[in-house]
Amino acid sequence: MAKRAAKFKRHGLAGVCAGVLALALAATVSAQQGFVASDPPANAIFPSGFSGMTENQPRSEEPPQSAAPMASPMAAPPPAAPASFLPRTESSFRHLPNNVQGYRLVGEVGDAEWPIFVTEAQSRRALRVRVGYLSSVSVMPEASNLTISINDKVVGRTRILPPKGVRTIEFEIPSNLLQYGFNAVKIGVEQRHRVDCSLGATYELWTQIDPSQTGIIIPADDPGVVELFDLAALPADANGALPIRAVIPKKTSLANIENFIRAAQAIVLAGRFEQPSVDFGPMAEGDNGINLVIGTADELSGISEKLGIGPITGPRVIVQRNNPAYRTTVIITGQNNQELADALRRLNVAKEQRGTVQGLRAANGFPGYRVEGGARVKLKELGVASEEFSGRFFRSAFNLTLPPDFYPADYAKMQISLDGGYAPGLLSQSEVLVTVNDRHAASLSLTRSSGEVFQRNEIPLALGSLRPGLNRIELQAQVPMATDRKCDPLAALEGKKRFLLLDSSEIVLPQIARIARMPNLAVTATGSFPFGMDTGTRPKLYVPAPDRFTMNAAATLATRLAVSAGKPIDFQVTITPPPAGSGPTLVVSSLRAMTDDIITKAGLDIEQVKKAWQARMDAPPRREAAISTVERATRQRIILQRNFPTSCGLTNRGLVLPAAVTPAAAATPDTLRGPMEPPSARRDNDGDRSLLDEWKQDVDAQGRIKRWFWAINDTVSGWIDSITTTVKKTTAIWTEEKKLAPAVSARSSLILAQNMLGGTVDDVWTVVTAPTSELLGESVGCLVDPRVWSQIDGRISFLDASEGQMSTVAADSLRFISTQPPSLGNYRLIMASWLSLNQTIYVTIALLLAICLSASTRWLLRNLGRKQQ
Repeated sequence: MAKRAAKFKRHGLAGVCAGVLALALAATVSAQQGFVASDPPANAIFPSGFSGMTENQPRSEEPPQSAAPMASPMAAPPPAAPASFLPRTESSFRHLPNNVQGYRLVGEVGDAEWPIFVTEAQSRRALRVRVGYLSSVSVMPEASNLTISINDKVVGRTRILPPKGVRTIEFEIPSNLLQYGFNAVKIGVEQRHRVDCSLGATYELWTQIDPSQTGIIIPADDPGVVELFDLAALPADANGALPIRAVIPKKTSLANIENFIRAAQAIVLAGRFEQPSVDFGPMAEGDNGINLVIGTADELSGISEKLGIGPITGPRVIVQRNNPAYRTTVIITGQNNQELADALRRLNVAKEQRGTVQGLRAANGFPGYRVEGGARVKLKELGVASEEFSGRFFRSAFNLTLPPDFYPADYAKMQISLDGGYAPGLLSQSEVLVTVNDRHAASLSLTRSSGEVFQRNEIPLALGSLRPGLNRIELQAQVPMATDRKCDPLAALEGKKRFLLLDSSEIVLPQIARIARMPNLAVTATGSFPFGMDTGTRPKLYVPAPDRFTMNAAATLATRLAVSAGKPIDFQVTITPPPAGSGPTLVVSSLRAMTDDIITKAGLDIEQVKKAWQARMDAPPRREAAISTVERATRQRIILQRNFPTSCGLTNRGLVLPAAVTPAAAATPDTLRGPMEPPSARRDNDGDRSLLDEWKQDVDAQGRIKRWFWAINDTVSGWIDSITTTVKKTTAIWTEEKKLAPAVSARSSLILAQNMLGGTVDDVWTVVTAPTSELLGESVGCLVDPRVWSQIDGRISFLDASEGQMSTVAADSLRFISTQPPSLGNYRLIMASWLSLNQTIYVTIALLLAICLSASTRWLLRNLGRKQQ
C-alpha cells in the first residue's frame, strides 16, 4: 500500500505540472479567440439575398411603424464549420442533446438521462449506441464501471479505463427495445478512488462524457425525418445544441420573422431540446439541425422551383429529408397570410406524446418536472431508480420546476419522505444531506450504529430554499465506516452494501403562495416570467438595429425562453420603441446601437458600461486563424478536463476528434455485453418490497448485547455532535463577511439587466446587450447553454463568455405583481411569506399584540366582576 501511495504521489506531481501547462495553453487559446469584433453597417438588416423588409401590420392599439430602408445587402455568412475528423462511414450519428446537468458524472455513483425520439422506421432497424468518455486519474479501473441503459434495460457495461485520451465504446441495441416515440437513454457510473478512502476524495472522481462521440448510430440509408410528427427526432450537433437555420425570402416583414420564431419554438418543444441555436442565412448543409423556409406562395416564388414543392393551393407543411446538399428542411407556406398561419399551427405537436413509459417520463422531466402546490411525486416519476450503494458518498439528483410566481419563504416545508435503510457499523457523522441549487438545505442524521430500515422517514425542506422556476435537488448520503481508514483496495472490490434508497420515496409539496416579484432575472430565465404569462397583451421583442447577428441572438433568446416556459411565447417583433405599458419587453441590441435612454431604463450606469467596453467597441474585427489538428485535439481535451461549456469561449464548433472505437462485437474482457442485470438493484414495486425485507433481516440479525452497546454509543455521540454543531453555527454567524456586488468588467462579453418602469407586469423591461452585434451573437450562443443559463440571477447578470461564468447584482428592492385571482387562502400564504422574510416587523407586531393583550386583560380584571368592600 505504501508503494502504491508513493507511486501515486509521483504521478500526482507530474499531473500538476501537466495541468499548469494545460492552463497556460488554455490562456493562450483564449487570448487568440478574444470576442472582439465591430458592428456591421447600420443599414445592413439581414444576409445577402434580401431586397427589403417591412414592419408588421399595425394593430389597433399601436400606431403604424416603419422600417429603415436597406441601402446595401450584407456580406454572406461565414463558411460552415469543418467536417468531422472521423472518416465518413456508412452510418449517421444522433448526438445526445445538452441539458442542465451537462456531461460530467461526479462522485462514486452518478447518472444522467436523456429523452431521445426515434422514428417508426428507426425503431425497426438494428441500431447501436456509442459512448465516448474521459475519466479522472484518481478512478480505480478495477472497481469502476460505466453502464448504458435504454428504457431501464442495461445494454452494455464497461470498465472505466485510465485517462489516456477519449475512449469510445459501442454496443448493439437489442431489437424491439427502442420504440416509436420517446425513449430514455441513461448513462451511469460507479467509481472508486485509487488510494484515498476519505469522503473528500470522492470529489476527485469524475467521468466526462464527450458529446461529440456519444449518441445513437443509425444506418446511412435510414430516411431520417420525413413526417411532421417526427420533428422531435432531429439530430443535435456535436455540442448538444439544435441548429435552426431560418431561410428568409427576398421580400419579408417582421410578421414573418415572428413566424420563424414560432416555428423554432414549436420544434424545440417537440424534441425537448434545451439549447436552441437560431440563425438567419441561406440553406445550410450537414446532418444536424434543420432548415426553416416560411412564407406565402408569392414570397417563395423565387425558390419554390428550386425546392421542388410544386403548386401551392392551400396551407402546406412540407418535410424534406436531409441530402448531400441540404440538412433536413421544413417548408411552411400557403396562398395568403391566413393559410400560412393555419400551416404554422400544424407544428404544435409537442402535446401529442408517444413513446415508452420510461421515455415519456424523461420527456415530462424536460427541463424539470413541473409541479404545483399540494403535489405528491414519487422519485420514480423523477427518474430516480432504487439503488443499493456500497461506497462512502451516495448522490442522486432530479429537477423540479415550480410556478414562476411561487413566493419562496420559510412559511411551510416540503417533505422528502424516504424509503430505504443503512447498514450497521456506520460512523457517527453519517447523514443524509439535501442540496438545492448547490446549496445545503436540510439533513437527516443516521444515528443508529446498529443500522436501520425505514419507511416514510421525512426530511423537512423549507420552502425558502427553493426558487421559482427550475430547481435541481440532490440527495446525498455520507456513509463512512471505520474500515475506510485502512483503505484496502480489496474492500472496494468486494463492495459491502451500506445504503439503500427506494424509488417509492416521495416529494410532498404543501400549498404555496402565488405572487410574482420583479426584477428577478432568475425567474425570467428558468420560468420565462413575465413573457410566458397571459396578460392580455403580447410580449414585445424590441430590436433597434436588426442586423444578422442581432437577429440571430434575438431569435435564439425568444426560442430559449419558450423552453423555460414549456409552451410557445407569442412575441411581437418591433424595431421602434414600444409604448409604455404595452407589454413586457425584451430588448436585444449591441451597445453601439442602443440609445442612452434604453440603458437608463435598464438601470445600468451608462458611463461605467461604455468605459469597460470601449476597447472592444473600437477594435477592428478579427478572425480566428487556422489551427492544426494537434492543437484542436489539445483544445478538446482541455474542454473535457475542465468540464467547460462547449458552446463558450474555448469551443471549436464542429470538432469531432478521432478515437479508438471498440465495437461491442469485439469487446475486450473489460466490456460486458447486454442485455444484462444492472450492477445495483433497480426493481419494480414487488422487488422494492423484497429488497426492504432483505435489509430488515440483515439489520435484525445481531445480538441483543451488541445492539445495547450501539444504542449507548449513539446517545453519547449525539451529545457531542449537537454541541459541536451549535458552536460551528454560532462561529459562522459572527465571521460571515458581506459579499460586494461585482461591477462591469472588461472581461464581460454580455450584460442582462431587468427593471420595472411601472407597477404592472406590462412594465417589465429586460435588456440584453454586448459591445458589438457580432459579439452579441457569439455570447448568446454561450448564454443558452443550459449550465450557463441556470446561473442567471439578480437584477443584473454579467457573462464572461471566455469562461462560461456569470456574476450577478441583486435587486435593492422587489415589487409585487399579482398573478392569481383574489383568494383568502392565497392572501394568507402571501402574508405568512412576507412576515417570515421580515422577521423584525413580525417580532414587533407580536410584541405589540402581546402588550395589547396584557393591557386589555388587566383592564377587564379591574373593571369586571363584583368589587370587595
